Amino acid sequence: MEHYFAEYLIRVSVHFMVSGNIPTFDELTDIVGLFPTTTKNKEDFAHREYATDIWEYETDYMKTLKIDEPIVELQSIIYPQKNAIKAYCDRTNTKISFHIVVQSADNNLPEMTLSKEFIQFAALFDADIDFDIYCDLGSERFDDT
Repeated sequence: MEHYFAEYLIRVSVHFMVSGNIPTFDELTDIVGLFPTTTKNKEDFAHREYATDIWEYETDYMKTLKIDEPIVELQSIIYPQKNAIKAYCDRTNTKISFHIVVQSADNNLPEMTLSKEFIQFAALFDADIDFDIYCDLGSERFDDT
């Protein structure tokens, strides 16, 4: 039963987001060393008084019983550029956040533990850590991933 549970009913993605007044997306892309999954200019938002530029990279969804597996994957990709990313954010006054997205076909959830290493890593950037949890999606939503 646990194998079915792990393979089909829970998946996790981690998003690395830089937000604020981003001078150019290309410069940030070069610094991070990854192509963003999403970019959005503040002018694209309907309510511009709350809008901000967004550069975002998200991992593929991983079928897992522990949220730390995709976190470790993302952290290992970003870690080599951590100093350059931090310097960019300090220079441009932009903000980093990590969004952990959990999808469950039923109401079961994975182990929701953040390692000390990840907390220290996020603290290097003074980053927020957010969770989006979606339960009871139905197993048919997981068939193609």
